[in-house]
Amino acid sequence: MSILLKKISFIEDRKLVIKDILIEGELISKIQNVIEPNATTEVIECQNFFLTPGLIDVHTHTRTPGFEYKEDLHSFNQAALHGGVTIALAMANTNPIPDNPATYQMIQKLLDENSVIKIYQMGAVTNGLKSVQLVDFKAMKQVGAN
Repeated sequence: MSILLKKISFIEDRKLVIKDILIEGELISKIQNVIEPNATTEVIECQNFFLTPGLIDVHTHTRTPGFEYKEDLHSFNQAALHGGVTIALAMANTNPIPDNPATYQMIQKLLDENSVIKIYQMGAVTNGLKSVQLVDFKAMKQVGAN
């Protein structure tokens, strides 16, 4: 199956352009000023749409774990996708707090298994987020904490 995006705006060579884009399977196969569809091509009129690679949000709050009554991973993922975000960095204000390797790994696994987008859990800088004692950065780095 192929999809033809007609008259979609995007940045090409540092300029805003409006062109047609043909997608075949999962790949962009053609970008031209005008592409004529064949009989099996789904055509989507894209005036007033802007195409961009997935965006990265470097300051998010998943509220998971511990504060799902504020937002859960489903609503977080849906909001991100609707905004074009495909990668997010989640702040460490969760419960429990990712201030040690075991907790960090547990939270990251939870995010990996329950998210459509890629979420990188940030590790806390201080134990308990209390700004008194620094976490063991070396141990946190060894398990992949950011």
